Amino acid sequence: MKTGTMCVLLLAAVGWSTSHARAEIKVGDPTPAVAAKDQSGQTIHLKDYHGKKFVVLYFYPKDFTGGCTLEAQKFAEDYPKFTGRDAVVIGISKDSEKSHQEFCGKYELPFTLLSDPNDNVAKAFGVGQEYGRRSTFLIDKAGKVIHVIGKVTDIPGQNKVLLAKIDEAGAHPDVASQPVGPATTPATRPAH
Repeated sequence: MKTGTMCVLLLAAVGWSTSHARAEIKVGDPTPAVAAKDQSGQTIHLKDYHGKKFVVLYFYPKDFTGGCTLEAQKFAEDYPKFTGRDAVVIGISKDSEKSHQEFCGKYELPFTLLSDPNDNVAKAFGVGQEYGRRSTFLIDKAGKVIHVIGKVTDIPGQNKVLLAKIDEAGAHPDVASQPVGPATTPATRPAH
């Protein structure tokens, strides 16, 4: 028996198949065809945003923990900047729909949280425990990944990078010329 055949048989014997492998999603890749339930129990398909919105899909470890709460609150704070650029924010973790509902309620989160209890969406995006599940993908309106933050370490700075990438990809012209940093007033906003 050849070595390659033995490896395939060994992998089959221990229960592995190609469906268990984690994909590595890179810039330029199409978005995997995935769906999951949100905090209201509604099934959300990422493909439903194709042709309509930019999507910020961020994976995080657990509701109500320090870093995850900070990240969610920062997305909530900057949510008007994202929606002003024709983008939606979607968080995803293994937590239940009920936990997400409570998390959204307690912190007044204005965006969707998806429940991925079996890691199906995480596996499709190649997100594993090695980064504590804290990874972010920016998806353009065509459904292509245009930016990946494989290991989020700068929670406060993450949104600035994402907003700039949306601007580079061609958000609304009236928004793209506005600074990405702190909110601007008419006196500090650049002239068009």
